[in-house]
Amino acid sequence: MSRSTRQAGYVNSISFDELKAVLGENFEDAIRTGLQGLFSEIGLKLAEAIIEGEVQNLCGPKHSRKEDGQAVRWGSQRGTITVRGVKEGIKKPRVRTVDGKEEIDLETYSALNSTNALNDELIAKVSSGVSTREFAKTISKHLKATGISKSSVSRKVIENSQKALEGFNQRRWDKAHFVALLFDGISLGETHVVVAVGIDRAGRKHILGWQLGSTEHEVVCRDLIRKLIECGLNPDGAYLFVIDGSKALRKAIRLVFGNHSVIQRCQEHKIRDVEGYLPYSLRKTFRIKLQTAFNQTTYKKAALRLQKLRNELLNISEQAANSLTEGLEELLTLHKLGINGGARESLRTTNIIESAFARVRANARHISNWTDTAQVERWLGLIAPKVEKGFRRLPGFRQLAKLGKAVKAQIALHSSKA
Repeated sequence: MSRSTRQAGYVNSISFDELKAVLGENFEDAIRTGLQGLFSEIGLKLAEAIIEGEVQNLCGPKHSRKEDGQAVRWGSQRGTITVRGVKEGIKKPRVRTVDGKEEIDLETYSALNSTNALNDELIAKVSSGVSTREFAKTISKHLKATGISKSSVSRKVIENSQKALEGFNQRRWDKAHFVALLFDGISLGETHVVVAVGIDRAGRKHILGWQLGSTEHEVVCRDLIRKLIECGLNPDGAYLFVIDGSKALRKAIRLVFGNHSVIQRCQEHKIRDVEGYLPYSLRKTFRIKLQTAFNQTTYKKAALRLQKLRNELLNISEQAANSLTEGLEELLTLHKLGINGGARESLRTTNIIESAFARVRANARHISNWTDTAQVERWLGLIAPKVEKGFRRLPGFRQLAKLGKAVKAQIALHSSKA
C-alpha cells in the first residue's frame, strides 16, 4: 500500500468474527487496552468501522437480505464513545432479532463506550504513514486481529475514496444561486489542480469542482468550467469572478460566460508579483503601501494611491512598476462596484481557496510520491467534503445582494456599449 493510500485511508473493515475469535473472553478488555485515546476524527471512523463489522456479521451488508441472518437492522440512534477521556457523539446502529421484538446489544459499542476505550500510538501510526506490513503488525499488536493483507487494505481504501469522489462530483448546481465564483491553482506533487469555489446569496461557500493538469492552461480551465456547467451551473448567470491573474483563466471565463464578465484580480497575487521585482529590503515597505492603497474606501482614492505608488516604483524597478500596472483596473473591481467591509475583504483575493486547501496539503504532507492523477483525484474526493464542512459563512454576506445587482448592472452597461 502506497503512502498516499495510507494517508487517504481510515480502517474501513475489520472482521468481527476474526477479532472476537482471537480475543475470546478477553474481547472487551482487549479493545479497552488496545484502542485507548484515539484522535477524534480518525478514532470515530475506526470505531464506526468496528461497530459496522459486528452489524454486518449479524445482519449482512446494507440493503441486502441475509437469509440465515440472526438479526435485522433497525435504523440508528444517537450514541457516544469515549475518545481520549472525552465523550464523542456517534451514530449507533440498532439491531433487533429477526421478528423485530428484541433489541440486540452490540458488544463492540459497549466496549468502545468504556472510559478506557479507543491508543494514540495506534492512530498515529495508521494516520501518519506506516507501511502495510507495519500496519498489519500494529493492528495485530493492539487488536490481536489477523487476516489483514496488503491487497485487502489497499483495495478498501481505494474503494471508499473513489466512492467519496464520485459522490462529490455528482452534486448538482441547478438550484444554486451563486453571486461569486473563485478560481485558483494549487499543487499536489507535480500535479497542478485548478479549483473552483462558489459563494451563494447567503454567503455559503461550496467547492464546485477541480480539474487536473500540469499548468493553468486554457484547456484545463475551460474543461473545468464546462464540467461545472454540465453539473447545472447557469452559464447565463451574473457572477463576480475572482481569479489569481491567470491569462488562461480569464480567457476561458470570457469564452464561456462572455466578454463582459466581471473579474476581480486577486490583490494578494499582485502584491507578490510586485514584491518579486523588488530588493528584499523594500518588500515589506511596499507590501504595506500596496495594502493601504487597496484598503481605500472608494475607487477614486485607491486608483490615485496606486498611481502614486507606480511612479515611486519607476525610480526603483521599472519591472515592478509595469507589474503593478498590468491588470490594474481589475484589481479595483470591488471598489467600482461599491462593495466594502467584510465582503470586499473576503473577495478581493483567492485566499478562500488557498486557506481551504492548506488542509489538503497538511493531510498530504507525508506523501512524497503521487503515483498518478487518479490517486490525486481520489485524495481530493476524500478530503474536499471535510474541508467544505469547515467553511464559515462569508463575512459581510449581507452585501452579497448588493454585489449581485451591481454585477448585473455592469454587465448590462458594457453590453449596451458594445
